[in-house]
Formats: sequence, C-alpha cells, structure tokens
Amino acid sequence: MFNVDNHYDLPRDVIQKDILCQLIGRNELVIENYKKLLLFLCDEIKIQCASFEIRIKGENLAIAYYNRQTIIVNGVFHEISFL
Repeated sequence: MFNVDNHYDLPRDVIQKDILCQLIGRNELVIENYKKLLLFLCDEIKIQCASFEIRIKGENLAIAYYNRQTIIVNGVFHEISFL
C-alpha cells in the first residue's frame, strides 16, 4: 500500500525527503517536507519543494497552519500544479 524502503521498512518520504501531499476534499491541502513559501495571494499560492514548485490557484486561499516542515492551505481550489 505504501512505498517503503525495503532495507529499513520506512516510508519513502522519510528516506528520500520527498514531499507528502494530502488533499482533503476541495478545500484543504496538507503539504509535508516543503522548503519555503514563494508567493501568497488570495487567489494564488506558490510553495517551493526540493525539486519543484507547487502552484495552487483558487478563491479565498489562506494558510491555516505552518511550521518548518508542514503547511496547510485552505480555500476553494481550482487548480493545483506541480512545476
């Protein structure tokens, strides 16, 4: 079910520092292991990850929570792109 490293039996996001994105309905996005916030507008948010950016377009976008490794974005999402 989950991609794990066979030697350590740990999730790939932990071993390879990959991001983990969880979309909850159309109104909440949880991103773990991000690098930094690049752009924050009410209709567009850009987040830098290790090797790409995530662009979120929508309405009434807001950052509900963030710390050094996790960011939670709320709003009405129209488009989520991996650039």
